[in-house]
Amino acid sequence: ASSSSYTLTFPATDPSADKMLQTDGSGNLSFVDAPSGKIKQIINNESSTNYEQNGSGETVCTNYNMTITPESTSSKIIVAQNFNLFASDDNNTGYHEAQGYARMYRAISGGSTSQLLDNEMGVIESYVNSETRQQRLYQICMFSHVDSPNTTSAITYTLRLYSADSSYVVKTRHFSGYLLEVL
Repeated sequence: ASSSSYTLTFPATDPSADKMLQTDGSGNLSFVDAPSGKIKQIINNESSTNYEQNGSGETVCTNYNMTITPESTSSKIIVAQNFNLFASDDNNTGYHEAQGYARMYRAISGGSTSQLLDNEMGVIESYVNSETRQQRLYQICMFSHVDSPNTTSAITYTLRLYSADSSYVVKTRHFSGYLLEVL
């Protein structure tokens, strides 16, 4: 075992609130501001609820909702979600293609609802061969986004399913997600 000795020189004054000790590498310590980017709260949701969108339109996956109330208007919200997506064609003849997708929406309490990103997430295509009945394709979808909502009102993030055609079926299941408020 080796032995070492260090001499540390502490500041002569008491620190103010939210300060931390920092060294200059030569043993001199000083009080400095704590770094920003503190995690204030974590919201988690897991669900095995299955959702299905038959034909055109949308299905709102309410059991996948996650709601957070930021402490500050300058907070960032990290949104992360994982889910399985499935698409199939209701026509069981010949060779068909089924397409479906999901979108994430943000609703601010007392305010507006808007699509979180401009594009679809979890776009899935399933090619159907009626002779072999190989018509199912599940895809694991992962979504993450840093949101800047600029509010201290409650925010609800919601997943919605869409089908690309009236004869397609889009399904999702096995959802897990979390929200992190970063100050």
